[in-house]
Amino acid sequence: MKFLLFLLIPLIFSLTGCDNNLDPFKVRIYSVSSVNVKAGDTLTIKGTNFGLNSDPYRKYVVFNSDKQKGYKPGNYEVVRWWFDEIVLIINKNAESGKMGVYCLGEFSNCIEITVQSNIP
Repeated sequence: MKFLLFLLIPLIFSLTGCDNNLDPFKVRIYSVSSVNVKAGDTLTIKGTNFGLNSDPYRKYVVFNSDKQKGYKPGNYEVVRWWFDEIVLIINKNAESGKMGVYCLGEFSNCIEITVQSNIP
């Protein structure tokens, strides 16, 4: 009976239109080390279901991910990509806007990031 209840809880939340944080299979961002970054900064993204970076063409971080403009893979260098954490270095071409993680066909929730210019 408990097993059946465990299976029904995500279904109930999905029917109410709530953001389903209980789904253990969703790609989710829980936090970032900073929402204000500039080229050369290290950004740490903590979350879940990022997978391992064994296939970099099917997993990437997206900057300025406004769905109406289309997703634009960000410019960065991956330092470390783990199941629950991504560490990257911001490139000079990264753009401010919504940042998300794309992993094997699924986009995560987005977090607003500001990429500051290095020009004084």
